[in-house]
Amino acid sequence: MTEEVLQQLRARAGERPDDPEAQHALALALADLGQSEEAAEFFETACQLRPDKAAWHFNRALAWQNAGRTREAIAAYQQVVSLEPELAGAWINLAHAYKTHGELTHAEEAAQRSVELAPDEPGAYKALGSACWGLGDLEGAADAFDAARSLAPEDWPNQLNLANTLKDSGRLPAAIDLLRGAVAARPDWPEAHRDLAHALLLDGQFAEGWEENQWRWQTGGMERRQLAAPEWSGEPIEGRTILLHTEQGFGDAIQFVRYAPLVAGRGARVVLECQPELERLLGTVSGLDQVIVRGNELPVHDVHCPLMELPRLLGTTLQTIPGEVPYLSAEGNAPAGGPLRVGLAWAGSQRALNNRSMAPEALAPLLDVPGIQWVSLQMNGTADLERLGWSTRVEDGTGSWNDFADTAAAMKQLHLVISVDTVVAHLAGALGLPCWLLLAHGADWRWLANREDSPWYPSMRLFRMAGGEDWPAVIRRVCKALALKHAISRLDGPAH
Repeated sequence: MTEEVLQQLRARAGERPDDPEAQHALALALADLGQSEEAAEFFETACQLRPDKAAWHFNRALAWQNAGRTREAIAAYQQVVSLEPELAGAWINLAHAYKTHGELTHAEEAAQRSVELAPDEPGAYKALGSACWGLGDLEGAADAFDAARSLAPEDWPNQLNLANTLKDSGRLPAAIDLLRGAVAARPDWPEAHRDLAHALLLDGQFAEGWEENQWRWQTGGMERRQLAAPEWSGEPIEGRTILLHTEQGFGDAIQFVRYAPLVAGRGARVVLECQPELERLLGTVSGLDQVIVRGNELPVHDVHCPLMELPRLLGTTLQTIPGEVPYLSAEGNAPAGGPLRVGLAWAGSQRALNNRSMAPEALAPLLDVPGIQWVSLQMNGTADLERLGWSTRVEDGTGSWNDFADTAAAMKQLHLVISVDTVVAHLAGALGLPCWLLLAHGADWRWLANREDSPWYPSMRLFRMAGGEDWPAVIRRVCKALALKHAISRLDGPAH
C-alpha cells in the first residue's frame, strides 16, 4: 500500500467519523502495515458504530493481540464468541490470549471449546496443548500436541512442542526420536538442534549434546562474541593467554567457571571476563591470572572462549564432569551449636512464575518445621516477607549484600540452603554447602533426568516433581526430610 492511499483513507476516516466502513477500512490498512495498536483503535471506533459485526470484532481482537495488549484482545474475542459462539478460530485465539495473560484455566476451557467445534483443526489441539502445558498437565498437553501432529504431520514447530512436552514428562527416548526427525526434516533449523541438544544433555549423552548445542548461537536469542583474537578450538595452548568470558546468566558463570583451572592446567595464562557482580567471587577460583569486569578494556590475549564451550572442547562426559567442590571460597562458617540455620530462595531474577520460580506462599509449611532458624536469601524478597507476615519468622539476610561475594559469605553461615533453580543453588553447590534444590516439571538439562543427586554439585540433593505433582507435594517431602535433619542435628549437632 502506498503512502498516498493510506493518507486518502485517513482523510476519509477523518471526514466521516460516524461512517463505520471508513473507520474499518483505515484500520485494515494500518493492520496490513503492521501498525497494530493504531489499527486497533480504529477497529474500536468501527465496532462501536457497528457492534453487531463479529468479523470486525475479530479484526479488533487480532490487532490488540498483535500489539501485545492481551487484556483488550480477550475482551474483543469474548465479544466475537458472544455474537458467533461456534466460530472455532475465535476460541483458538481467545485461548492463546488467555494463556499469554496468565489465565490458564480459562485458556484450557476456550481451547477445549475450539476442539469441540473443530475436531479436524490442528490449531485447536495446539491451543489446548499449550494451555495444558501451562497448567502442568503434561499428559494432556502431549495428547493434544500428538492429535495436532496426526492432523498436520509436517507441522514441525508442533513436533517440537510435542517432543519437549515428552521430554518434560520424562519420556526422553520418544522425545529424542521426534527431535531427530525434526532435525532430519529441516537440517538448518537452529531451534530443533538446540532442543535436541537439551534432550541429549538431559539424558547424559554429552558428546553429541555439546555438539548439537553449538546451534544455540543461531537461534536469535544469543550473539557469539566477535573479537580480534580467534576463538579457541581446543588446540595446544601452553604458554599462550586465553580470555574466558561469561556467556549467559550468573548461574551459568558460577557453574562453568570450574573449567578455568583445567585450562590453566594445560599451561595457559587465564584471564576471565565476567559481570561486575561476580568479580570478587570468581576471583577466588584457582588458576586465574586476572579477572576483569565486562565492558572494561580487554588485556592482550591470544585466543578467547565462552565458558560454556569448555565442556565440549575438553571432552566432558557424564563420567568426567569436574565435580570437585568447593571451587569458590568465602569467609565464614555455620555456628556449631543452636538451631539449624536454613536459607530460602524462591525465585530467580525473572520473578514471573515458571519452572525456576515459585510463589513464596508455597513454602509456608516449611516454617512450621520446629527448630529451624530461617534466613531469606531472596534478592528483593523483603516485600514478600512483609506481605506474608513472615518478617518476624524469617530473617532477611540480603540487606548488606553488594555482590555475590557478600552472598557467599552470608551463605557460609548457614547449615543448609533450600532453593528453586536459581543462582543461589549454583552458588551453594560451588561452595560445597548442603543445598536442597526444588525442581519443577521440565527442569533444566544440567540436573539430568531421574536423579536425586548432581554430579555437578556433590553437596546437592534434588527434590523433583513426580508424575502429576505440584509444588505443595514437593514441599511436603522437603518438610519430612527437614524434620529428620533437625532430629539428627539434636543428637549429633548440626548435620553438614
